[in-house]
Amino acid sequence: MKRCTGCDRVLPVEQFHRNRWAKDGLTSWCKECKRQYREEHREQIRASKQRYYRAHRERILAKVQDYSQEHRPERAAAARRYYYRHRDEANARRRRYAGAHPEQENARKRAWRMPRPAPAGQQGE
Repeated sequence: MKRCTGCDRVLPVEQFHRNRWAKDGLTSWCKECKRQYREEHREQIRASKQRYYRAHRERILAKVQDYSQEHRPERAAAARRYYYRHRDEANARRRRYAGAHPEQENARKRAWRMPRPAPAGQQGE
């Protein structure tokens, strides 16, 4: 049992989120108080996140790019797994788009048919 500092109720520990930096490993507010706070301050939280992103945009993008490069094989494998599990939906979405945008679809097909350089290691064979 733990006392919530937001509503001052004593609740079971399952009603609190984990917080590894706290002495007891739990947040000081219960899940309900935290949810209520987020709902009441949604716009302020959103604005704060936008300000942070604008102030640190370059660092954030560099970090994302580094992560993408370091975990490229794992991300590619996850994308393949997702595609194979959802390929019928993806194909239906692609067909709907192609039907609604015939000019873009024709341009995509023309670009695909254009000659491309041979992959490295296969030149001159």
